[in-house]
Amino acid sequence: MSFYGAEVICEKGTDVITIIIPNEKLTIFDLALRKFITSVNDEAVTTRIPQPTLDENGEIKYEHDKTPLLVANSDLVTYTIRVYNEGTVLGYATEIADDIPDGVIFLPTNETNVQYGWKMYDASGNETADPTQAVEIRTDYLKDELLQPFDSTKAISTTEPYNPDYAEVKVVFQVVEQNITSADRIITNKAHITADKAVDEDGNEIDIDDDDSIPNEWNEGEDDQDVEHIYVKYFDLALLKWVTKTIVTVDGVTVITETGFTPEDDPEPVAKVVIDKKKIDSTVVKFVYRIRIINQGEIAGYATEITDYIPAGLTFVQEDNPLWTKTGDNTIATRALEGTLLQPGESAEVEVIFTWINGSDNLGLKTNIAEISEDYNDKDAPDIDSVPDNVKPDGYDEQQEDDDDKALVILEIHTGAFEDYAGITLTVLICLAIGIGLIKKFVI
Repeated sequence: MSFYGAEVICEKGTDVITIIIPNEKLTIFDLALRKFITSVNDEAVTTRIPQPTLDENGEIKYEHDKTPLLVANSDLVTYTIRVYNEGTVLGYATEIADDIPDGVIFLPTNETNVQYGWKMYDASGNETADPTQAVEIRTDYLKDELLQPFDSTKAISTTEPYNPDYAEVKVVFQVVEQNITSADRIITNKAHITADKAVDEDGNEIDIDDDDSIPNEWNEGEDDQDVEHIYVKYFDLALLKWVTKTIVTVDGVTVITETGFTPEDDPEPVAKVVIDKKKIDSTVVKFVYRIRIINQGEIAGYATEITDYIPAGLTFVQEDNPLWTKTGDNTIATRALEGTLLQPGESAEVEVIFTWINGSDNLGLKTNIAEISEDYNDKDAPDIDSVPDNVKPDGYDEQQEDDDDKALVILEIHTGAFEDYAGITLTVLICLAIGIGLIKKFVI
């Protein structure tokens, strides 16, 4: 790959004359760049380090994982940018640039970023001190790091002395979820060599261009540039509410009825209680609701507070609900699950009971709404599709999110007239059936 020459063998009878023309070294300047993640926060990442190999044509290739690495909001991601010398002459990567994609921010005071001398530039190419305006960073940290030529007569070595030789810099970005613009939540970061220099054995600059790349230009397929990918995990808690049972006490006799409802029922089922009109004053009706919190996201977190909106016509009895506290005229709240860490896919439940306010004019449909009013995760990631504590009971159906839900109950009065009418109707139907039977019998 790096040399040329010839060996000529002449034969005449038994005489063999061998002429050897010495190999002469090709003067090739060729720097290559690889970018890879080496840590997230304080946790080292060792699975993405490039492994140089030689292909069937003797060309250097690099094997390393490029699937998006999973990260979350506020994570500190450390990237390593490594420059290899694949050529036959000494050289320097005198400047390296790295872009700042949407979804991450450069931290100018971070110890690593200070160490490697990164400078920030805005969209107009001007140096800036404001990280919110920066779209690119550059460093000349490697300007004095002399890279030895690749020795094609020796095996690839990833331990010192390296073959191919390399030098590297690092940079730390912080994930800022609210700035993500990609629909797939994948953030791609690009780095490339923006200036380089070839030198001879005496350190004198050689007027030679990189063999297969143009510095300071992003041209697909060139090897003086590379990309790295992260995927930003999302936080998503959901709430489901349903009626599990009705408890009806009349004249001291209690009947508990399981509804058989499930939180997945669609459309929303209605729990129905029919009250004897003659016994309204001696009837106590309680509705038992269950609230399930589900972690539908990719980040562990807590539903630290749940708020429930008391329906008109029902009342909150503290003795029935030791885990709940009255927080307003029509609201109660619980922090029963604030210490329950929900991993992705896990769920937890809490129960609440409301009591009917007796009255012949307090009947019909009652809608109970509950919501997650406060949540938490250690990444400070917002819920991807809901805003805690934003329910407005009026017009609820138009603004429902998946961190809130409703459950329906209905109360009706039983007067006895329905059963009398039903009995008369049944008698008439029986008579009709008998009459029809007799008619058929005699006609046929």
